Amino acid sequence: MKTSLSPIRAFAVATGISLLATSAGSAPICAQMLQEAELDKKYKRLAPIHNDADTGWIFGSDQFKGGYELSSVEQSLMARIVQEFDARGTTFAMLIAPPRPVVAGQDIVDQTRADAFDVSAQSASFAEMVKQLRAAGVVMPDLQARAISDADIRSSYYFSRDTHWTNTGAAHSALALAEALDANASPAFDVNELPVVETFQERGSLADIVRATCDVDPQKEQAPVYDYTAFLPSVGGLLDDVDTENAVVLAGTSFSDRYKRDQYQSADAISAALGRPVKNVSVSGGGMLGPLEQYMLSGDYAAEQPSMIVWEFPYTYQLNEATLRQLLGALISDSSTSDIATIALDGGKAKQKMDNLPSLLGLRAIDGMPEKVSLKLRFPDGETTKLSLKRNRRVLEKTALDTWWVDLGELPKGPFTLEVSVKGGSKVTRMQVLGSQSGA
Repeated sequence: MKTSLSPIRAFAVATGISLLATSAGSAPICAQMLQEAELDKKYKRLAPIHNDADTGWIFGSDQFKGGYELSSVEQSLMARIVQEFDARGTTFAMLIAPPRPVVAGQDIVDQTRADAFDVSAQSASFAEMVKQLRAAGVVMPDLQARAISDADIRSSYYFSRDTHWTNTGAAHSALALAEALDANASPAFDVNELPVVETFQERGSLADIVRATCDVDPQKEQAPVYDYTAFLPSVGGLLDDVDTENAVVLAGTSFSDRYKRDQYQSADAISAALGRPVKNVSVSGGGMLGPLEQYMLSGDYAAEQPSMIVWEFPYTYQLNEATLRQLLGALISDSSTSDIATIALDGGKAKQKMDNLPSLLGLRAIDGMPEKVSLKLRFPDGETTKLSLKRNRRVLEKTALDTWWVDLGELPKGPFTLEVSVKGGSKVTRMQVLGSQSGA
C-alpha cells in the first residue's frame, strides 16, 4: 500500500523502513535510496540519493560534483564559437541552470546529507565558470546569483523532489537573460504579478525513485502556470512572418521541453522577457549538445539565420573540450571539405594513418547512424588527443544525421594516426573521412 509523504515517519514505522539520522538529526524519506545495491539499475549512477523526510528535499549524488571551471583550451574554443556565430550575425547566449544544492542552501543540504558538503565551494566554482564564459563573449546571465538573490525566488526556483526548475524559476531565468543583454532595460514583467491560469502538479523525477524503491508516494509539488499573453510579441511565430531580424532560437534540454511540451514555459518566458519571437527546438532527453547540433546540421540554422541562439542546459552537464569541438565543427561544417579516405571498421573500430591533420574533420557513416564516436589522435611525438562525441537517440529520431564534424584547430598539424570507435545505432562498417583547412 502506498501512502503520502506526510506523515512519513509513521509510514516508516509501520513498514519497518530504517531511518538513518542526518547531521541535523532528521531522517530520510527512504533509507534504501542511500544504498546503491538497493536501487534499480537505471538509478545506481545517482547513488547515494540523499533525501530528507522533514523538508522533502531529494538530491542525486550527481548534483554535488562541482568543478565547473573551463580549461584554457575550453575557453579558447568557446571564444571561437562566439566569433563564428557573430560572423554569421547571431548573438550567442547560454542559460545554465544553477546547482540545486546552492539554491536550496547549506541548511537544507546539511539536513539532507549525513556527511559534510560545502555549498559555498560549489557556488564559487559555478560563479567562476560564469565569469569565464562572459570573458569569452557569451551573453551569460548568472542564474545562480539571480536564484539566491531573494528568499522568495530561492524557495520557488526549483522543485524539492524533481531535478528541474519550476515555471517561476524559468521566468526569473528569462528576466536574467534579458538583463544580460541590456543591463539598463526595465524588466518586461514582474513574476509576482503574472496572471496564473492554472496550477500544475509536478509528479517529480526524484519522487519517482522513491516510489520505485520504497513504495512511498511523496506528495506532488505544485507550480503556477502563467499567462504571458500580454507580454508576447504580436507576430505569429518565428518565421511565420518575415521577421528574422529579431528571431530567437532556444536549443535546450527537458528544462525547456519537459514532458515534450515545455511544461515550465521556458520559451514563452524568454519571448516575453525579450519581446521577441522564439522558436523552441529543445529536445527532452536529447542531451546537452544534441538539439543545438541538430539545428546546425539539419540546415535550419542556415535557412533561418536567427539573430540569437540560446543554448540551455543544467549544471549537471559540464562543458568539455570534446563537446565544444563538436559544436564548433557543426557550426563551421559549411566549409569546403575534401574526401581524405574511406576507412573500414572491424567490430566498430578502425585505425588509419593520415598525412596531415585537418582543421575541420568530418566522419560520415556510410551504413548507419552511431550514437557515440570516440576519437584518438596519435602524433609522431607520442602525444595523443582523445575526444568522445555523443548524440542521443531522441535527436536522431528527429533528423537523420550520418556525419560527425569536429574542429581540430589549435592541434598540431602534420601526420597523425586516426583511431575511431563507434557505438549505438545500426552496425557501421565503413566511414568516409572528410577534411578542411578552413576555420583554423
